[in-house]
Amino acid sequence: MCNPNRADACRLPCETAPKNGNLSPILAKVLQNQKKSAPNLPEAFSAPPDPKQTRRVWLEGVLAVFFLLCGWVYVKMLFAPTLPVQGLIVFSLLYLLGVECYARLYRRTACPGNFLWFCVVAGLICSLVWSFFLQSLSGNFAFSSALFGYRFLCLTLAAVYWTLSRLGALWEGKTGSCLPFDLLRGFISLPFGHFFARHRAFFGPFLQKKRAGRIGGVLAGVLLAALVIGYALPQLAAASPAFSNLVGGAWHRFWLWLDRFQLASFLLQLTAAVLVADYLFGLCHGAGEVCPNTPYAGSLQQFAKNARKLQTITLCILLFSICTLYLVFIGVQAGVLFSGWLGIRPAEYTYAKYARAGFFELCRLAGVNLALCAFCALCGKNRPAENRPLRYAIALLACLTLLLIASAAARMVLYISVYGFTPKRLLTCLALGILFFVFGLILLWLRRPLPIMKIAALVTAAVFTAAFLSGPEIWMEHYNCNLPEPSAAAFSSQTI
Repeated sequence: MCNPNRADACRLPCETAPKNGNLSPILAKVLQNQKKSAPNLPEAFSAPPDPKQTRRVWLEGVLAVFFLLCGWVYVKMLFAPTLPVQGLIVFSLLYLLGVECYARLYRRTACPGNFLWFCVVAGLICSLVWSFFLQSLSGNFAFSSALFGYRFLCLTLAAVYWTLSRLGALWEGKTGSCLPFDLLRGFISLPFGHFFARHRAFFGPFLQKKRAGRIGGVLAGVLLAALVIGYALPQLAAASPAFSNLVGGAWHRFWLWLDRFQLASFLLQLTAAVLVADYLFGLCHGAGEVCPNTPYAGSLQQFAKNARKLQTITLCILLFSICTLYLVFIGVQAGVLFSGWLGIRPAEYTYAKYARAGFFELCRLAGVNLALCAFCALCGKNRPAENRPLRYAIALLACLTLLLIASAAARMVLYISVYGFTPKRLLTCLALGILFFVFGLILLWLRRPLPIMKIAALVTAAVFTAAFLSGPEIWMEHYNCNLPEPSAAAFSSQTI
């Protein structure tokens, strides 16, 4: 008979057990041991896996293979003996498809303005197609090969930034003042921080954690054995001539076998393709794991707020001193600086020397002045809109910089009118125009708040995309052919 006063002594098997607080110490200890041993139960008693999670794991493995294909196309493009325009076009389209599939797989919401950056990337790809079509018609690969590197650089920058925008990984959630930091993350921290994510995605559907750990141990043992053998083998070969002949003959036959089937080149390209695929997949994986409301932008804004420690008088003395130096320089060099506006070359200069005289120095000074304006706007206790002397000092520096940029542009135009266009001269003109536009934006920003970084980035992307889409290979060659004969001859030997 059971004692009715004891709740734990007499209980049917189907009844719910009381909480641990109402159990006897022995029974509570038994239940605690059962909980500890629960993970060791057979798989038949464990919860069934989530079908959606399993499907996502398999799809991520498929994407890992797809990015390996992208890496293989990229490496074949680099090893191509001729101009690799076709390879870059195919690689760009595959990469766009891979990023879009990754974003849809993880349901990532794109940042505002993503469509504009996609249009920039698509425009640059169209410029590659247009360039390939033009060079196939004319057969002139000189300008196409010269512009290919610049197209590739612009396409790489735009594609990386579009990837972050499409996956919702921008620090501010949109294109803003953190654009340089986003590019730094997109090229370095995200891809290298998730460099081995593709291997985990590829082997994830096939291996359990325990097996993965065992395979990792096997690989570590193989690596250590290779290091030890690599050190011991030369020592043994030096100690025994017979062993040295045996090892040398085997090594020679191995390399002959590789050369016979061209396996050495294949293995080298495959290794490079794996590294490229790991980099690209790491970028997507790292951007996909970033929380859309990331706190980094707030920390940067807090850092910028804490950096406002310099007094206004300090910044005004700095700016007005530099402006005085520029005014003295302009007064001394007025004849050389402004004669290009009238189309007049000073007698003591040749056209090439006149274009190069101080040109790159003035361009570097324009970049320094741009950084100086940003420094004064960010580090002053008072904002330029709230302080009239600081606003006037930044405006004077911007106006003098615009004057120097206009002088450099006039000399470049005079030089081109005599010696013609080259890809570098075209890009120099575009860069001068963008610098002029940015300093004009600074003058407008002093009157009313403007997102300077966003406007400058979009205008720069639009200008370079439009320039590459305009078919510069054709109209530059047409312009150079219409130059007078002596200038055309000089053009072949003068470069800047």
